[in-house]
Amino acid sequence: MPSAPARRPVRGARARPFSRDLVLAGDLTADLEVSTTAAGGNLAAVVEDVAPDGTASRITSGWLKLSHRDGHTELSPVRPGAWYRTAVHVWPTHYRLAAGHTLRLTVSSDDYPEIDSDAPAGTVSVRVGAGGSALRMTTLGSH
Repeated sequence: MPSAPARRPVRGARARPFSRDLVLAGDLTADLEVSTTAAGGNLAAVVEDVAPDGTASRITSGWLKLSHRDGHTELSPVRPGAWYRTAVHVWPTHYRLAAGHTLRLTVSSDDYPEIDSDAPAGTVSVRVGAGGSALRMTTLGSH
């Protein structure tokens, strides 16, 4: 089995702890605003359940090559330094997030060993905050 590549820096965002249980049910989409210093890049969106003690459990994830942001039949060019709005489809799930836990979305250029990194060398930047990136999800509400 090949060894893991050197870890690349990642960007993570966490919600405030939930006051009640929340059930994620179905599709999730990471709406991202990103830029890269390379002429291409991978986007890996990993959704985790973070317990009050800080331990994290992976819930689901999704991946997208930035050149496939407009579809998979024809590649879209990636200009270094340009900003792109794109959506990363995250695998559907059915997961109960317990009260007191937080939800974390981590965006990276790889997700080893889930996918092999074939991205050209460079840095991927993610805009966060109002008007930046967001996680859309289907929930069943609190129980």
